Amino acid sequence: MSLFDLSVWICIFIRMDTQTILMWQRDAVAKLISDSGFSVARVSKETGIPHTTLLRKIKGVSEFKPSELFAIARVIHVDPSRMIPPIFNQAVAA
Repeated sequence: MSLFDLSVWICIFIRMDTQTILMWQRDAVAKLISDSGFSVARVSKETGIPHTTLLRKIKGVSEFKPSELFAIARVIHVDPSRMIPPIFNQAVAA
């Protein structure tokens, strides 16, 4: 990782603390599932994520693993980048 890359990530973390990121992600995933027309139960079944686990993650009790985000995105037919705060997508594009 170059010094420039490190400085970009430091700027990102100064702007968004971990709790803010997790709340944003939780809300984004819940909205994307809702907008897809899929039920949480169906997403749970098709991803293999236990229903209670998925509900806890949507409520913010626990964090999503990257593999879970990719599985959910695949099932509801959305780009996984929509489950990542936009500031991170901007940093990757830079």
